[in-house]
Amino acid sequence: MDADLVGLIDSVSGLLVKLTWANLKATLKTYFDTFYATIASLAAQKDVAETLTNKTITSPVINGTITGTATTLLGYAQITSAFSSTVVAVTTVTGIEVTVTVPAGGKRIKITVYIPQLHSSINDNRIDLAIYEDGGVIGGSYNRTWEGAVGGNGAVSLIATSVQSAGSHTYELGMSTGIGVGLGRVHASATTPAFILVETL
Repeated sequence: MDADLVGLIDSVSGLLVKLTWANLKATLKTYFDTFYATIASLAAQKDVAETLTNKTITSPVINGTITGTATTLLGYAQITSAFSSTVVAVTTVTGIEVTVTVPAGGKRIKITVYIPQLHSSINDNRIDLAIYEDGGVIGGSYNRTWEGAVGGNGAVSLIATSVQSAGSHTYELGMSTGIGVGLGRVHASATTPAFILVETL
């Protein structure tokens, strides 16, 4: 109990003195608080951490290498009806093309193309897709395809990135029949559009 007494020898007088347990605890606390964080200070740090929950930090810097704000949409285009072509050479998928303006200073650009379903007029065909940037290929895929009646080959997504200078740039989707036969078909509808999306990173 705090009223309990502890006996001590005074180092100056050599006399036996008494000290309450409450006084001893207070003295030890004052001494050890200079070495260790107090419960109050730890609680204060916890409160600071909690105030950051669900907050937005603007212009983040991560490891000193990534700066800036959120992704910026530069351009978007979609089709809501099917596109078909019997081609060996690459042809542009009409409507899956967009011209954007890259901000001053240049940016890394991300281009995403989504096709809900890709068909061929014959089974076990190959349809080649490519993302074009100002007429040059920057990404693509080779797709083994089947007739629409047996499901085609499902959804196809293509993603490409590049570092572009400021100014106007055009992005489009090209398609060809890789083995030179059959008809390639990009499925799209009002509820499941095929699209191209261009944004900064």
